[in-house]
Amino acid sequence: MYSILLFLGLSIISTFAIATPLKGFVVTSYSKNIYSSPTSDAVIQEMAASGIEVVEVMATYYVQNSVNSTYIFADATGTPTDADILHVLNTIKNNNMIVAFKPHIDCLDGIWRANIGTHFTSSQQWVDWFSNYTKFILHFVDLANQAGPGVVKYFNVGTELDGTHSHETEWRQVIADVRQNLQDKSIKLWLGPNWGWDNIPGYMLVHFWDALDYLGVDMYAPLSPNGQPEITLQMAIEGWQPLIANLSKFWQQQGGNKSFIFAEIGYASYQDAAINAPGCCTGAPNTTIQQILYQSFFDAIWTQPWMGGVFWWAWDASNSVGNPCSTDFNVYRKPAQLVLEQAYKNNPQSNQVRIIPSLSSSSSSIRSTNASPLVVYSNGNYSQWQDWSWGSAITNLQSTTDPYPSHQQSGLVTFNSSNYGAFVLHNIQDSVDISMYTYLQFDIRISNSTDSTELTAWFCVDRNCATSLPSVELVLYGTEVTTCTLPTSWDSNPNAAIVQIPLTSLGVNGTTNSKISRLSIGAQGVEKGFSFTFDNLMFI
Repeated sequence: MYSILLFLGLSIISTFAIATPLKGFVVTSYSKNIYSSPTSDAVIQEMAASGIEVVEVMATYYVQNSVNSTYIFADATGTPTDADILHVLNTIKNNNMIVAFKPHIDCLDGIWRANIGTHFTSSQQWVDWFSNYTKFILHFVDLANQAGPGVVKYFNVGTELDGTHSHETEWRQVIADVRQNLQDKSIKLWLGPNWGWDNIPGYMLVHFWDALDYLGVDMYAPLSPNGQPEITLQMAIEGWQPLIANLSKFWQQQGGNKSFIFAEIGYASYQDAAINAPGCCTGAPNTTIQQILYQSFFDAIWTQPWMGGVFWWAWDASNSVGNPCSTDFNVYRKPAQLVLEQAYKNNPQSNQVRIIPSLSSSSSSIRSTNASPLVVYSNGNYSQWQDWSWGSAITNLQSTTDPYPSHQQSGLVTFNSSNYGAFVLHNIQDSVDISMYTYLQFDIRISNSTDSTELTAWFCVDRNCATSLPSVELVLYGTEVTTCTLPTSWDSNPNAAIVQIPLTSLGVNGTTNSKISRLSIGAQGVEKGFSFTFDNLMFI
């Protein structure tokens, strides 16, 4: 009998070992109306294109302070409305992904939410806190029910509330109330304690894991084995080893039949990410360190037998443009996005960090249709367009001064004063349909990197530019990710000068705004003599 039981137990563990982990990412908004916006819709589309399958939707309610507040409330401007949340849930569904709900509590006094309850002085405060928390969490249960079957499949019942986890009885009741009120009884539950609390892993202080479907942790442990910010992939993998040992031991102690969810994990693209993972975002950007740390997770953790899924922190729903120069947690248009896509799309992995000069120049970032590229300008040819440049922008579309390699001519734009102006190409038939394309792509170099931040691109819908679509700064798409500037020469690798802008960030959504009349690249306040050279301007 003992041998049979042991065999069955090992069979359960083996089943978990071969299960596919959840391929997740957290989407965030700290404002009302964002989740209902076209910007958020574009973010969700990009998340789906990156191979993400489960989106953990965060919405934050607040307490006044962390010392003695028990009342939980929605902030008038900082909390998404119910309509916002239902909109983003439906958008996720329409993009063939599923939802994990992630209700948050923050403290308006700026103190870390883990301290909630640590200064309560009476039992009544605990009664009030859990009563209010139950009302709060059941509100999101109601939203999950409203979303309809199959939309919300996972539910994070608590994020980093470590100061409350010793109240086991109350937490068991919260979990029971969630299960009772969810219409879809197949929805799986987890909890996200901090990776460290009271000098030990926070998950070890939770004694009600049997009431949940997954073990959980918000994993922001430092990965530098020597405490220094500079790190290699091998060093980061080494830094994971003691953490793996602790997680493996705890998983076995819990019976080995309930896998771990990393309810949060993230690394900002800044210099100290390996030694201060929760921190951001001061100092110079460093996308290479962020990329290395992402890769170390997939090399060291992704195939662990207890790994049930991961939710990366965080994709900002208010930013569909992306910024490779930022020092925040986002990965959009940074090298870490390629690491994510390779893992989530099951592309072959290697133990070599894939340092890429520009995400925009990678074929994996091109998600166009099968339509042939629409070439606007190349090697001095622009037959379907007219030069309508204005202001101080003097344009030579057949310049031989510094042509793109293998070309005889390129476009040269020079600003003859420190005023403003724009290089403009106008379609000879007044409009062109670009609904079947995904990106505006071109090659560019500039003469003055300091002034490159002034360059912006935008479209006009009509002949007279009475309607202009949103503009984006070209510096956001600069390919020199270590300096975050546009290149000043074609150099030995002309592909390093490529710029690729999602049309959604320029206001083209493929339906109402699908035709444009003019394409403009302009500047304001640049120095006299500032110039840029461009070529291979096309829609893909």
